[in-house]
Amino acid sequence: MLPSDAKDPSVGKYDPNAQPILQLSVSGNRDLAALQRLAEDKIEKRLEGTDGVAQVNVLGGLVREIQVQVERYLLLDRATG
Repeated sequence: MLPSDAKDPSVGKYDPNAQPILQLSVSGNRDLAALQRLAEDKIEKRLEGTDGVAQVNVLGGLVREIQVQVERYLLLDRATG
């Protein structure tokens, strides 16, 4: 039996035609940022413009990330001060 707070299950239709038919890796002697631009600006755009291609996704690579670490007590002090 499922826990009382479990959500109702969802049932979906499986379409094997929706699965990827091509997976491509990009590597080379360029830096990661250059390889990312190549994948997004050239390869992805060209594949998207091909008849019969429904969707193209670029996964992985170099994605810029900014992490903000907050001192909780200082934040709470500002909110209440």
